[in-house]
Amino acid sequence: MKKKTKSKLNNSFSIAFFIAILICLFGAAGNFFGFYKSFNFSLSKLNEEPIATITFKYKTAQRKIFERLVWDRLRQESPLYNGDTIHTSNASEATVTFSDGNKIELFESTMIQVWQDGDSGKTSTEVYDGSVYIESSDEENTNGVFLKSNGEKIGITMEKGSTSNVDLTNGGYVQVVSGNVSVSNSDGIIKSLSDGESLASSQKEFQQPKFTMISPSPNKKVLNHTKNEQQIDFNWKTSNLPKETDLLLEIAIDKSFSQIEESIVINDKNSYSALLKSNNYFWRIRNTKEEDLTKAVLVASRIQIIQSLPPEGLSPVQDYEYKFRTRKPAIRFIWTETNRADSYRFLVSDNESMKNPLIDQRLSSTSAIISSLKEGTYFWQIIPYFSINKEGFSAPSKVYSFSVIKSGNLKVPTPLVPDDNSVVNIVKTAKKTYFSWKTEPDAVNYKIEFSHSDDFSKIEKTFETNTNYISVNASDVFDLGRWYWRITQFDNEGNASKTSKPLSFYAMEGEPRQHTVEPIDGYGIAENLMMDLNFTWKKNLPDFYTSQVQIASDSNFRNIVYSSSVSGFSLTGVHLPKGDYYWRLSSKSSVDEFELNTSAKLLKVLPNLEQTKIITPQARAVARETVPFKFEWQPVKNADFYKVNIYRLSDGKILYEDILYETSFEIDMFNSKEFIDRTNYKIEIQAKSNAIPGLVSRRSGELFESTFELMKLRPIEILMPTKQEEIEGIDAAVNKIKILWESVDTVSEAQIEIFKVTERGAKTILKIPSDSAFATGNKVAPTTVFIENPDLRKGGKYEIIVHAKTLDGIDISNNERKYIGEFSVTPVVPLPKPKDMDSKPAVFNVEYLRNLENPRSVKFKWQPVQSATDYRFVIMNSKGNAIIKKNITGKSEVEINWLELIQKQKTEAERKKLYKGDFTWSVEAFRRIDYDKDGVLDREIQPGTVEQKVFVVDVPQAKKASGKGAKNPYGR
Repeated sequence: MKKKTKSKLNNSFSIAFFIAILICLFGAAGNFFGFYKSFNFSLSKLNEEPIATITFKYKTAQRKIFERLVWDRLRQESPLYNGDTIHTSNASEATVTFSDGNKIELFESTMIQVWQDGDSGKTSTEVYDGSVYIESSDEENTNGVFLKSNGEKIGITMEKGSTSNVDLTNGGYVQVVSGNVSVSNSDGIIKSLSDGESLASSQKEFQQPKFTMISPSPNKKVLNHTKNEQQIDFNWKTSNLPKETDLLLEIAIDKSFSQIEESIVINDKNSYSALLKSNNYFWRIRNTKEEDLTKAVLVASRIQIIQSLPPEGLSPVQDYEYKFRTRKPAIRFIWTETNRADSYRFLVSDNESMKNPLIDQRLSSTSAIISSLKEGTYFWQIIPYFSINKEGFSAPSKVYSFSVIKSGNLKVPTPLVPDDNSVVNIVKTAKKTYFSWKTEPDAVNYKIEFSHSDDFSKIEKTFETNTNYISVNASDVFDLGRWYWRITQFDNEGNASKTSKPLSFYAMEGEPRQHTVEPIDGYGIAENLMMDLNFTWKKNLPDFYTSQVQIASDSNFRNIVYSSSVSGFSLTGVHLPKGDYYWRLSSKSSVDEFELNTSAKLLKVLPNLEQTKIITPQARAVARETVPFKFEWQPVKNADFYKVNIYRLSDGKILYEDILYETSFEIDMFNSKEFIDRTNYKIEIQAKSNAIPGLVSRRSGELFESTFELMKLRPIEILMPTKQEEIEGIDAAVNKIKILWESVDTVSEAQIEIFKVTERGAKTILKIPSDSAFATGNKVAPTTVFIENPDLRKGGKYEIIVHAKTLDGIDISNNERKYIGEFSVTPVVPLPKPKDMDSKPAVFNVEYLRNLENPRSVKFKWQPVQSATDYRFVIMNSKGNAIIKKNITGKSEVEINWLELIQKQKTEAERKKLYKGDFTWSVEAFRRIDYDKDGVLDREIQPGTVEQKVFVVDVPQAKKASGKGAKNPYGR
């Protein structure tokens, strides 16, 4: 048998592993500490005081300490030491602030070296490349800034408070922005410059620049405090520019000037104003005559337009009210941040003009809390402070207002549940009893007190809560008998309100059952049905309770208008005038006078519905044959239906009786024998509403009565043309169209309107009398009129309507489709083509002309066309242009002297066209009539059909005679 053994873990290896891990961690920590110490050592020197600090605007800068060869990357607020060299790369900017208060802003691609004199302690700067903006301290003069150009130094001495630009990128120049500056070279020549003046520098001499930019300064930053575009003023001066110079100002949003916003020629100008949106821009002025861009650009820089809108107040909102009772409120002011603002001036004043402010603070954040303001109305405003361009306080916010109000005492609490004189069941198995009251916004907690006496001389129970209710087990809290309860509420300052009016309840074992059944809460009953209304209820109270039905005009039953003792479970026969009432069942104990009341229910005693008003008919009903007459009346509010009766007044016979759910109905009174023309009738309308079980009873409205006279309408009748008559177009043109109409009634107005019916609808073509004649009093058209065919060639379909009224104003127009006059006119058939057309000679040429007996003309003949009165004769050349046009009456031939026609042409070119060629001649017959019966044919009524033939002309062109008395070479 083998013995079981347990192996024991050897922990020597694990201990060595953990020791190795600890050694590695300590080594890493030491390396990190060494790196951190070395890094910070590269940014600072031991045992040497810095002479300046450097901050960055864009990206960062590099620094090389004087005795080292390695360039370091700097962080914000890095110290600078004597002899340090600073370099900014592309798109980088930095600001060097010296200990004596002087500042130098370095723009991109700039290198400087800073120095401090060991004896005087004053600082100076050497600029090797790029451009800088120098700002001299107001406290004392700077020791100087030296430019190094080709090994020679150019010194700049600035008075305190002066500013200048130094640029070595374009040959080197110095420009004074403000104050006074002295510039000296290595030969000791000194030049003094003041505001706006500039000087170009070479190795040993000074030159007045040919172009000097006064504003904006290089890399200018402009704050725009509005949402509009910012005006930027460009100002410059020139001196002895070459004549071939052509200056162009360009403003772009990129450095390569590929996206140019504005470009303007500025020759003979010294200023220009541009409106620019908030953005970064690059600008330059160049000579367009110079092809080399490096030489063409006279000056270039960047301008930043920074949108910096005024702050907006967030809290407190406009006209906000802070309320307090004893402790002044802590008010928190919050506003929006303003771009590039260094700090804010926070003002609170008791006047809108912000004079003599009560609070005037300088803050770096965008909020403040003030808790020292007493009751009153206050105004507040924020003014940002900007160090950019030394702008200072600018762009103030609007003035906002708020109020601090000292509130009065807390409101007295209003108890809700249970009602006064209620019953509380104290059986152990009963549900919890709730006591509740109205919520008060200013209250944070409440105290509820219970007592057996209404004066609370002895308080039996007290509860405190922060909600507007409590729930209790009544059997554990109350004993049998009458109880009173009241509430006191407290605000967050500890102030207490007055206690509420005590309410009572009766604690008893068991649940009393007393409640009203009908009418339900909000029930409406018609006033005339009030006596039939049945009040019902249920109760299980002991015999020692007596009950009353109470009706009051208010829900609190202070004004009881009806009261009746009851012993059963219902009550009828109560009369109440119209109005709103409340009713309840009130039961009182004869043992201890405990009163038990049901909740109040609203009862509405409603008046009768209103009387309607007739819309049609008004005194007269005009019945038409094809359209039923429409009776219509105004709707009555709350009406569900209407009872309508129509009587004949002469014998009282009911002709119509119905129940209608609309406010209109239609009857055919024209064709009905019961309705007699020109007879008087009576209509009765009564509005009614249905009962809604449990909600409202039925109601009736006041009876409406009205009489009217029936008039049966007989419209105008069109006798001629007959319905759908077709009239030949030529007959209508020769004899005109006869229109005959009649009316059974005498008319006061009658205007005939004739329409032409097309696919697009009917269009009026004639009115008799015309509208103008109708307006002047000619209102009745003759019963017989003649009209001509409106369209001789096409014919068409036509309609006739006579707009007419009787002497008593009844419209009897025949505008119903059944009565409208309808006729059609066929198109006029054109006359046929002329036959047997012939021209003699068929060829008009030299052979024909050599025979002197032949006439020098061409005769054209054709066979007469039946019914034709005239002919259109036309001769055309080969191009279709008419040479001769004639209208021939009464004959069927025409003779044309062709040689004479040639001689009548105005130019030789026109005559040449008639010597030779094929000519087409055409004839069209047409018909005219004597329209106005004056013996003259004056109107064309029937066109014809054109027929054409060709004849030939071949006459040699006659030469111009040179001597006098030359004759026609072709004879007469």
